[in-house]
Amino acid sequence: SRLDAAKVAAENFLKTYSGLTFKTDGTPADNQNNRNLGRYVSVVSFATGAALEKEWVDVSNVDNYQTVLNKIKALKADGGTNLDAGLTYAEYLLKQTTVNDAVKNVIALTDGQPTFFIDTNERAYNDDGLTGFDREFLTIDNTTYRVHGTGDSCNAKTFTETVASADAVKNHAKLYTVCFDAEEKIDVPNNGGQISVSEYLSTKIATQPKTGEQFAYDADNAEKLYAEFAKITQSIVSGLSTGTVKD
Repeated sequence: SRLDAAKVAAENFLKTYSGLTFKTDGTPADNQNNRNLGRYVSVVSFATGAALEKEWVDVSNVDNYQTVLNKIKALKADGGTNLDAGLTYAEYLLKQTTVNDAVKNVIALTDGQPTFFIDTNERAYNDDGLTGFDREFLTIDNTTYRVHGTGDSCNAKTFTETVASADAVKNHAKLYTVCFDAEEKIDVPNNGGQISVSEYLSTKIATQPKTGEQFAYDADNAEKLYAEFAKITQSIVSGLSTGTVKD
C-alpha cells in the first residue's frame, strides 16, 4: 500500500540520519547507546486530526532509534488529510526548548489534498459540509481546536489555513514536502482556477528554493518515493558530523 511505502521511506531516512552503524541484518550494531550526536527526531501523524507519535529524542542512541522506528512501523491509515493540524503540531514542537539554537527541518509527506483544517472557534463554520457530524477536538500545547472541512476536498478555508500553518513552520525550519501518488486538483480561492496537489505543495507549502535548492518532491510509485526521500536525506545530513539537527 501507499502507507507501507511511506513507512519504508521514513525508515530509510531514519537509518541514515541516525548516524548509527548497522549489522548486515539491518539492526543497529551493539554498544551505541551513548553516542549523543544530537540527531533529534519527532514524529507527528495526521489524518482527520493529528497525533504526536513521539516527542524529540536523539536517535543516534540505539534505544531511541528503536522507539522511533517502532512508532513509524505502527502508523495506520485513518480518515482524511488534515495537513493543517500536522503543521500546527510541527510548529509547536519546533518552539520547544529541546531544539533551541538547532538547525531544524520538517518533512511533510502526503498522498492527497488537504481535506480538513483546525480552528479554535467550533461554531464558525456551519457551511463546511459536516453539519451534524461529530467532528473531533484536538489539543496542542493546551490550546483546543475543532476539526473543520468537507472531508473529501480542499475548500477555500482549508486551503488558506494550511498555507498559514506552513508559513508559521517556515519561520522556524526548512519545510520539505513529498507528494506521493496524488493526482487531484485543488480549487484556488477567489476564482484562481485549479492547481494540482503537487503544485500546491511546492508553491504554497514547501520552503521556496534558491538556486540549486529543492524542497518539494513528487513520487508516483514506491521506488520513486524511496529515491526522493534519499535526496532529502542527503540534503539534511550532508556535512553533518557531531552537529545537532532536528527533524
